[in-house]
Amino acid sequence: MDALEAGFQDGSLKSDSEPLKTAHFIFTSMMGIPQKMSLTSKDDWNNELDDIEIANRFAGMLIQYLSP
Repeated sequence: MDALEAGFQDGSLKSDSEPLKTAHFIFTSMMGIPQKMSLTSKDDWNNELDDIEIANRFAGMLIQYLSP
């Protein structure tokens, strides 16, 4: 929450009228990544790079949404 508010104030993030809801969305979405990783069976798990790609896509999505 502090990081979002600081970014809104210094202009590095686009203004958000509901920063708490945005923070909740980010947290809830982020918690889905480790859950997916922990529930994937060894047979379905290709390699560590797949998990890194998912995390990178998620980070990219957040950056695109929050960039001014």
